[in-house]
Amino acid sequence: MTINKKLTFISLFSGAGGFKIGFEEAGFQCLLSSDIEKTSEKTHLKNFENSPFLLQDIRTITSSQILKLTKNNKPDVIIGGPPCQGFSVAGKGLNFEHPQSKLFFEFVKIYKYHFKRNPKLKLLFENVRMKKEWQDIILNTLQEINPNLKLYMINSSIVSAQNRVRMYITDFEFDIPKDRGIKLKDIIEC
Repeated sequence: MTINKKLTFISLFSGAGGFKIGFEEAGFQCLLSSDIEKTSEKTHLKNFENSPFLLQDIRTITSSQILKLTKNNKPDVIIGGPPCQGFSVAGKGLNFEHPQSKLFFEFVKIYKYHFKRNPKLKLLFENVRMKKEWQDIILNTLQEINPNLKLYMINSSIVSAQNRVRMYITDFEFDIPKDRGIKLKDIIEC
C-alpha cells in the first residue's frame, strides 16, 4: 500500500504570494508564510484562507515559533527571496551593508536549522541580478549548508511580457522553459 503524502513548504519573505501560488498549484501544501508587510498579510488572508501567516520581522522569528506554527512538521521545501535593495544593479550597490540585504543571513539561519532536521530539504531561493561577487557570496554561503545547490540566471521574458533577469538558487532538477515570445501587446486588454 502506497501512502501519498502531500509535499510541504515554508515561504519566507512571501510578499504577495507569487511563489506560493506556483507551489500550491503544483500540489504542495504551505505550512507557513511570513513577511513583515501588513499588505502582504491582508493579501494572504484573502487569497490563502487555510494557510498560516506570520506577520513578523524575520530577525525575531525563533525556531520554536516555526515548529509550533507548523505543528512540528518538517517542510520538504523552503522558498523565498530576501529584499533586494542592496543587491540590485539599479540601486546604490551597498550589498550586505544595506540593512535589508543583511536579512539574507536570517534566511540562512532558518534554512540551516530545517536542513539539519531534514537533509532532503529542497530550496528555491530567488533574488535580482547582481554583481557576480555578491551572487557568489550568496551561493557559497548556501552551498556550505547544501553543496548540491546550483545558480541559474533566468529572464522572466521567456514566460511573460516582462524583461526581468532573476537569480535562482536551487537543488531542484528542471529545464529552463523555451521562450514563448510573449509581448506586451499580447496581454493588454483594449
